[in-house]
Amino acid sequence: MARSLFTEVRSITNGRLSFIRADTGKAVNGSNKRSILLIWNPFLSDFGLTGYVSRDALMSTGARLLLTAANVSAA
Repeated sequence: MARSLFTEVRSITNGRLSFIRADTGKAVNGSNKRSILLIWNPFLSDFGLTGYVSRDALMSTGARLLLTAANVSAA
């Protein structure tokens, strides 16, 4: 299914991503399944890329983007 809808699949290495419960704001841990990102690029018409990304790299990039967004909205 993913191959027909997405252009890239990235497996997350060195850990899993946790979902955050909206009602408590706390992470939900305990999944024994791997985490993946399914990426859709509207400029590519065919599936073909499989890659890997570190959980730590995702978390640091996300933190940096949140900090930048907070600084922009405060200005």
